[in-house]
Amino acid sequence: MDATDWAQIAVLYQLLETKDPSPVVKLGHAVAVGRSVSVGRSIFEDDYLAAALADCLE
Repeated sequence: MDATDWAQIAVLYQLLETKDPSPVVKLGHAVAVGRSVSVGRSIFEDDYLAAALADCLE
């Protein structure tokens, strides 16, 4: 059983992203969303995750 509240973590990353839209924060948000929601939404987040990873690698 996963006791981590990934939905809450995703919300917190979303709030953090308004103050610090850094690639690392975007990556954390994408991972948290992927862990907290359905497969369909996770697939939607893949583009967001790819963009965040690209930003990290620049």
